[in-house]
Amino acid sequence: MKKVYPVIKNTFRFLGGSPWSVPKQLWELTVSKGYEVTPCGQNDFMIRGAGKPIMIDKKNFDFYFEPFVDYFAEPIIVEEVETSEDVVIPSSEETHEEYTKVDIEPVVALDKGQLSLF
Repeated sequence: MKKVYPVIKNTFRFLGGSPWSVPKQLWELTVSKGYEVTPCGQNDFMIRGAGKPIMIDKKNFDFYFEPFVDYFAEPIIVEEVETSEDVVIPSSEETHEEYTKVDIEPVVALDKGQLSLF
């Protein structure tokens, strides 16, 4: 049995980092808060929801942001089956899966300098 939580479209969670490695334009963002992010061109993104709109490049976006999973929403409980083709997940929204039988331990990504519980 696993719980599937919805992912809010066009909203991303700021992961943060050490003060000397985070670009200066991201200093006013709050860690773990969801921000609306829209692509602007090929490699640029605009972050809304802070005091002012912030522009960042794709490299920094991929490193400092992840999709915003709404853990306060009611999860969809899916029974585990032998093959993943038998599981039908609603196509109208993206989802994030969380397994209930697995203990989650913190993982330290030393190459990125970040601590993650997921």
